[in-house]
Amino acid sequence: SPGRSCSMASRVQWTRADLTELVLRVPGYRDALRVVDEMDDVVKALKSLKPKVDQLVRNDGSEGTMVCLDGTIPMFHNQKKYNCPLCIWINLDFPSSPPTCYVKPTQDMAIKPRHVHVDSAGFVYHGYLTTWTHQSTLKILCDTLTAAFSQDSPVYAVPGGGGARPPQPRSQPQQPALSQPPVYQPPAQPQHQPQPQVVSPQHVVPPVPQLPPPQHDSWPAHVPARHSAPQPEHHHAAAQQNTAASMELEKATLVAMVSSKLQGELENFQRSSDREFEAYQAKQVDMEVTATRLSGGLHTLREEKTNLLTLLDKLDDAEKKVQGFLEDLESREQPSAQSLISGSDAMAEQLLEAVATDKAIEDALYQLEKEMADGKIETEVYLQLVLRYSRKQFFEKELANKILAKRRQLGVY
Repeated sequence: SPGRSCSMASRVQWTRADLTELVLRVPGYRDALRVVDEMDDVVKALKSLKPKVDQLVRNDGSEGTMVCLDGTIPMFHNQKKYNCPLCIWINLDFPSSPPTCYVKPTQDMAIKPRHVHVDSAGFVYHGYLTTWTHQSTLKILCDTLTAAFSQDSPVYAVPGGGGARPPQPRSQPQQPALSQPPVYQPPAQPQHQPQPQVVSPQHVVPPVPQLPPPQHDSWPAHVPARHSAPQPEHHHAAAQQNTAASMELEKATLVAMVSSKLQGELENFQRSSDREFEAYQAKQVDMEVTATRLSGGLHTLREEKTNLLTLLDKLDDAEKKVQGFLEDLESREQPSAQSLISGSDAMAEQLLEAVATDKAIEDALYQLEKEMADGKIETEVYLQLVLRYSRKQFFEKELANKILAKRRQLGVY
């Protein structure tokens, strides 16, 4: 509602819940959570930028309702802080596309013609916007524009209000914004031209008057002395004073321009040094972590080496024992195979004989079946042999079972 819009627009401190509610009022944002995060970072760092919902009319005549950050961003000149009016429009497909930025001068300001980053309509051009990626942020964009506008202000003050730039004399070259620091003002002369001023924390600074050119005698040198009018003595003194003041103004202007450029380069160097320091610090942390891991790995390898050496000593001792056992076996007399399978008593010998006979008959029956299948023996002969061998095998198995039962009773296995 209108009343709620006014309440949100006049809010002094914005919470994350307020920003979420504001963004959700505009349907169509592809990544609303990212928009809320970006705006939260900006409003925490720059209290002068206020979030709101408004319509953006583009150059092609199309309109779109979206969230924007409207207010001012700081810029610095000669170690003084000034405010530059700026509006940042966040497109619906953010962060896939960069935001749209406009410099919005007030009634007592005008946009500097032929500015490197701002056109006559206030549209902002910058390399950070043209190379926008998903890793780019609104906070870094504001810092980048602050640095760029500190080197070359896009606006200047217009004395007496009105949005138009006052006319400049043809003989007077245009001075860039932020190139006229406050200097000593000589007594006012009858003719002077106003100069563009930088934007102060209250949007303007007091205008610096443009000194008139030094006055000279307008009579040519070849005119006879009787036709030349004598000049008053105070007029020559004023001309000398104006000449000295003009030289002082030019000197101060050059000093201001050089100071502003050096200040910008110093800030860029400081930011670059900070980034390099942070990168080196991160590398140092990584190297310390890697060194700790390597130290732990080296300790583990040393323990493993000690364990392997211990195992190697044990294997050497076992090898010596095995070698001695083999030598002892080789020195003994080898027993015969028959003695190795002989029974320990008569009952064991009888059991061994019964089991061997059983297995032999089983092999014979298998061979008889194979011979009959090949047609080498008749079926009648095969049946007679099977009957005979099966009967004998039955008795041998029964004998073996009785012997085993008896040995169990005796406790002999």
